[in-house]
Amino acid sequence: MSKPMVIILDAFDECGDPQSRKALVHLLSTQLPQLPNQFRLLVTSRPELDLTNAFGSHPVIKSISLNAAKWASSADVLCYLHHELDGLYQARRRSDELPPGWPGAEKLEKFGSRASDSFIWAATAIRFLDAGDDLDECLDRLLSRQAISLGGLYATALRSASNWDLDHVSTETCRRVLGAVVVGRIPLTDDVIDGMLGLEHSKSCRRILRRLGCLLQWSEGLPIRTLHASFADYLTDARACGDQPWFIDQSKHHTDFTIGCLQVMKRLLRFNTCGLETSYLMNRDVPCLAERIDAHIPPTLRYACLFWHEHLRHGNTSRDVQRSILEFFRASFLHWLEVLSLMGEGRVAWEAMVIVKRHSKVSTLLPESAIQDGSKFVRAFASIISDSAPHVYISALPFAPSTSIIRQHYSSVIKNTLHVDKNAIANWPSCEQVIEGRTGPWTQSPGIELIVFSPDGEHIASGSQDNTICIWDAHTGALVAHPFEGHTEVVNSLAFSLDGERVMSGSDDCTIRIWDATTGKLLVGPLEGHNEGVLSVAFSPNSEQVTSFSRGNTIRIWDARSGKLIAGPLSVGDFAVSATAFSPDGKQVALGSWDGDICICDARSGKLIAEPMERHCAKVKCVAFSLDGSHVVSGGNSRTVHVWDASAGKLVAGPFKGHTDAVRSVAFSLDSELVASGSSDATVCIWDARTGALVAGPLEGHTARVRCVAFSPDGKRVVSGSKDNTIRIWDIRVANVVPGLKGGIRRVHLMVHSADGERIVSIAKDGAVHTWDACTGELVAGPSKTTTGNMQCMAVSPDGECIASRSSYSTIHIWTVRSGKLLTGPLEHTARVTSVAFSPNGKLVASGSSAGIWIWDTRTGELVAGPCQGHSRDVTCLAFSLNGERLASGTDDGTTRIWDASTGKLVAGPFKGHIGAVRSVALSPEGERIASGSQDKTIRIWDVRSGTLVASPLKGHTEAVVSVAFSPDGKYVVSGSRDKTVRIWDAHTGKLVAGPFKDHIGSVHCVAFSTNGERVVSGSADGTIRIFDMPRDSEASPSRKGYTASSQLDNGWMRNSPTELLFWVPPAYRAGLWQPYDTLVLGQPSTRLDLTDFVHGENWAQCHV
Repeated sequence: MSKPMVIILDAFDECGDPQSRKALVHLLSTQLPQLPNQFRLLVTSRPELDLTNAFGSHPVIKSISLNAAKWASSADVLCYLHHELDGLYQARRRSDELPPGWPGAEKLEKFGSRASDSFIWAATAIRFLDAGDDLDECLDRLLSRQAISLGGLYATALRSASNWDLDHVSTETCRRVLGAVVVGRIPLTDDVIDGMLGLEHSKSCRRILRRLGCLLQWSEGLPIRTLHASFADYLTDARACGDQPWFIDQSKHHTDFTIGCLQVMKRLLRFNTCGLETSYLMNRDVPCLAERIDAHIPPTLRYACLFWHEHLRHGNTSRDVQRSILEFFRASFLHWLEVLSLMGEGRVAWEAMVIVKRHSKVSTLLPESAIQDGSKFVRAFASIISDSAPHVYISALPFAPSTSIIRQHYSSVIKNTLHVDKNAIANWPSCEQVIEGRTGPWTQSPGIELIVFSPDGEHIASGSQDNTICIWDAHTGALVAHPFEGHTEVVNSLAFSLDGERVMSGSDDCTIRIWDATTGKLLVGPLEGHNEGVLSVAFSPNSEQVTSFSRGNTIRIWDARSGKLIAGPLSVGDFAVSATAFSPDGKQVALGSWDGDICICDARSGKLIAEPMERHCAKVKCVAFSLDGSHVVSGGNSRTVHVWDASAGKLVAGPFKGHTDAVRSVAFSLDSELVASGSSDATVCIWDARTGALVAGPLEGHTARVRCVAFSPDGKRVVSGSKDNTIRIWDIRVANVVPGLKGGIRRVHLMVHSADGERIVSIAKDGAVHTWDACTGELVAGPSKTTTGNMQCMAVSPDGECIASRSSYSTIHIWTVRSGKLLTGPLEHTARVTSVAFSPNGKLVASGSSAGIWIWDTRTGELVAGPCQGHSRDVTCLAFSLNGERLASGTDDGTTRIWDASTGKLVAGPFKGHIGAVRSVALSPEGERIASGSQDKTIRIWDVRSGTLVASPLKGHTEAVVSVAFSPDGKYVVSGSRDKTVRIWDAHTGKLVAGPFKDHIGSVHCVAFSTNGERVVSGSADGTIRIFDMPRDSEASPSRKGYTASSQLDNGWMRNSPTELLFWVPPAYRAGLWQPYDTLVLGQPSTRLDLTDFVHGENWAQCHV
């Protein structure tokens, strides 16, 4: 196509209200410049504010105001009138007995002068004439006055359409119909208006609409529209027609429509509206769902479900409205959620709850507690509402807290559901919602690295270590746009523009990119110039410039529209930067260092503003400014939080103590009254910024380190992102009541099954030691803390009585579990200790480093053998043979070796094959085979004598294998992985015998067989130890009634198969949930489900009684 093509979009201001046309306006204003040059777009519109802002200042869009010029000349209008009147004459000359040449030159010229160059007036007048019974009489009426305005013309037409003064009923009905046309959120059909207004067939709005044909565009069964927006403006303008019977009081009509919508839902909503035959399917998989919706959800009901809250927003909270809302919550609430689920409009539920909550605060009839409960219900079960309508009843309702008003009320009609038999939650937890990494090609893995709220609080942007950026709906958790892809290295920083329409990212690939926040389209960039990774980015207050800071300690300032470099590079000097943050105005940058210093620099010059602040006692990992830039908060390896005066460099408050591991992220609330911190201990804390008092927390629920935190703009919520690949939204006004987390284990790192099989000893991330009865699951001893050693470098003796740990860089100590008394040590090394292991009889302990392996006498501390040398890198794992005579080792170089435990001599190896670091090793009971699990996600089993693989590499895990163990008879190998699964393999053939078991919701850190080989034990970052019977074949039945042999928990859904949804489990229940094969769950008070009466699948509808 070589010739220009012109596309005309007329009356753009009539394309809905500013909110409904927002997406279209954004699309046109941002994407028009991307069209080929031959395309031209002509848009006409009244000067609405949102349209003026979007198009008025764009460099490639020319805006012309028509206010000052008469573009529609008298001749043009007169030509139009002549043409239209001639058409009327030809059509009605006989019926109206019109004389030849009607209406004549004099009347035509007078008619043209009345139009005053307004095509709108002329078109309305023509339609008025056409609707009249006598053309000549109607024309004379229009010409009888000296001048008639557009409003006057509308009044003339309205007066002719109805007997406004004499018939009160007719007047009220006509006004209500006009009001429906004006306040309807979308153009309505006559049937919908009848349904909303409760008009009987004999009094259908169609009679009125026919008389208003000169003012409305309407055909039976089709949406009704005003011929021009000015007609609606006239009807709602109190100055123009406030004293007329057709005046539309919008607030009153919105109120009437609110009641009408609620009455429609009361009348038409019912259980299983679309007759779904099974609960096993996602909505998207239901056959012919669109056709079912058309057949079973009439347009009137659809409109009521989608827009009742919009009318409530603009109406009055009359007592009638309050009573109708109360009745809605009592009778229709769940059915309404069902319909929204089927229509894919789950977000409407949240929007409605926000508006209803606002009205409940000034209501005398609406109990605020009930409305608040409905709001909590909608947010907590947003994913259910989005995914599967039947589970609103059979998953959401039974899992709601026992004190939930919604649950208590609807449980009388929804029965035969699952029952939380043990440790049910009584109240809504502070964690309102969990946004989970999506499955499929866009899964964000391995975890969430960055979090930032949009300025309006509607969206959350997240960055991941897979180099992508996602935008999420902050209320429903839905993915707004496909992940933004383009960066080739990890994204270190994100920032929204002031209007929330753009997102900027800085990456270790040394570039900055600016994206469309709605579509993910790259708008500007990549901006190149930095020689090292970009650590921090910020928009200027007007969003026209962006500032970036890199690992090379340089600052650059760019034009946010063109991407051109405005200033820089500006150097901030020789500073070992470990954390950075720009002030909100972009004029300052805070720098934290590896040695604990914090500095504030001028972002425009790079010069130091104040002397370095008092030093942290360890590396600074995070810094953040308050909104006014007057204060800086910092956190780091000291496990503490500090607040500083940004100009004076003085400590204002802190250290705030409470975290048990490094603080990785900090943030101020917008009012600077609160500080949030996220830590490697997997918790979030909320502090008073002035006093350091703990306001909320530690908020527990994440199963891995918290990498990022941010406050919502209203300061009521905190969002956190974690390595566990979840984003959690916390209501900081609610106590953290997740069951079992307080007093339980925080991330199991080590575990040993005693030789007599009666006890299990575990060590948690925070160093707490617990001893459990292996048969009953009761806590026998603990928790006790014997050491603050490195959790990745500890070991428990087989009898569970002693712990060996690295106490400093190159020393280990041995302690008693019960008393915490030091038994042996320090045992000195020449390099950093990276692994330790006890022999089966507990008499020896081996320790590894990059310099070799040492074997010590645990009682005397004497060196028995070593250093055993041969590995070229850190020794990551050690394991003794069953008789204690051999020692297996694995290293970062991907090899394994076997040593003589008494002499330190190399017995076998190196065994090569892994392409990643070896994370775990095990020797078979007879010592003839060695198994290793690796960062490369595989397990390898070698014959010790021949050095050959027993079977091909065992593949199936999707992340690093961090623990392997042989069964006592040597027939099986169990593996645990960071992919949160446990698998059991045939040790001779390498075939998968059972699994994957997806019971854990955190990385599996340790696995073992019981001493009799009948059970498998696994410990996880989710704080649980799970024990299940060793399956003897793939068809083994689960130990829990109601499950099938293939039941698995997958991303919150318990599935009987990949396509069968059994039920959905809230995040708060997942850690301690007894699953199909479990015989015991330790570490967190376990949650047991009673499925005795649970109806599902084809029987699901029997839950309704």
